[in-house]
Amino acid sequence: AFRGSIPKLKKALAAIDLTQPTGQRQLELFAANYSTFVRVHQEHSKHEDKVIFKTFNDLFPGHCKEYFQDHEDDRVFMEEKRVMANKVLDTTLSLHERQTILRQLQHDLPVFFDEFLVHIRGEEDNMQPIGKKYMPLELQKQMARACFQLTPAERWEEYIPFVINNAPRHPQRVRFIKSMCWSMPERAQQLG
Repeated sequence: AFRGSIPKLKKALAAIDLTQPTGQRQLELFAANYSTFVRVHQEHSKHEDKVIFKTFNDLFPGHCKEYFQDHEDDRVFMEEKRVMANKVLDTTLSLHERQTILRQLQHDLPVFFDEFLVHIRGEEDNMQPIGKKYMPLELQKQMARACFQLTPAERWEEYIPFVINNAPRHPQRVRFIKSMCWSMPERAQQLG
């Protein structure tokens, strides 16, 4: 889902021009979508750090160390940029101040997004094959349940639509819902 949302965020950020009548609305939409991205990343990284990576490290010590550190760094960076986006929203600041902050965002975020995609690809290439091949099915289900319990219901109300709306292909959206219902049939009604 992150892979599907990043091009949309990059395009929306690049299109913001505060000197145009639609500039403020474009900024508001970007800021709202970026804030959702940040919150979903917080939950995603919490799932990986507290459940998935912990389980991987129990079986394959040290295999997830690099990705765990990336999450720490990414959370700090993303929050800093979220605060900056909110400053650009502040119409009590001068147009010049807002444009300066916006230019910084337009410079920093695309670079970060590209690095983030490399991080995601690293996780997919280095962890998914190991999980599929060496983790027992019951352990995979336990991880799914633990992740579900770790996140409050109101966050799932944002997380699930984010995944469904940003998964690039329809079969990925279907697989996400089927996997959740398969691993936790008792939660199927809550998942929708």
